[in-house]
Amino acid sequence: MDTVQNLLPYLVVAAVVIAIVVFRTYGWSKVSPVTRGLVCPRCDQLALEITHQMKIDDDAWDEAALQAARCTSCGFTAAATYEESRRGRANSEVVHHTGIAMDETTYDDLASALDAENAEKGRELIKTAHDAGTPFQIEFRVDRRKTAGT
Repeated sequence: MDTVQNLLPYLVVAAVVIAIVVFRTYGWSKVSPVTRGLVCPRCDQLALEITHQMKIDDDAWDEAALQAARCTSCGFTAAATYEESRRGRANSEVVHHTGIAMDETTYDDLASALDAENAEKGRELIKTAHDAGTPFQIEFRVDRRKTAGT
């Protein structure tokens, strides 16, 4: 019985935190809910999703990956490269997230090639798309929805 009484304050705090998260997430609050995501360059919605990813080793970057991306709103497809460095001054980071539009067939080929066995094919598909198209910066955006009366 002592164990339950000792844990009770922690359980209450955990329940309050969960209630706040649920309250904010589902829009039951007067405070504007927040939507975060990658911006589709075609429809400008926060609906661009990374569907497939393969991390790669790159001495110039702390994290690097080849990616396939698709917009859940308009169906736009792209290849992407993600590069992140946390070197340098404290609390400084550099992120390059670049996309290249590609047709559905090439996207499907890229998505199936993003694994360790087909890494070279994935790199070739992204390089070919990059050479043929115009790269764009993939934007991460935070939107606050307006609630009634604000």
